Amino acid sequence: MPVYILIIVGLFLIALIVYMVADHSKTPKEEAAFQHETTPHVIKSTSDLNIYKG
Repeated sequence: MPVYILIIVGLFLIALIVYMVADHSKTPKEEAAFQHETTPHVIKSTSDLNIYKG
């Protein structure tokens, strides 16, 4: 039984490490895309908030 637990924990840790490495490699591209996209969305959301307040 302990062998199965070690295998499950090992696979989980490997999957977690792979997920973290994949996340770190993708984040700069996603951040650049979000930085270009956020400004119009932020302006639209603030104008919507002003309409709701008014």
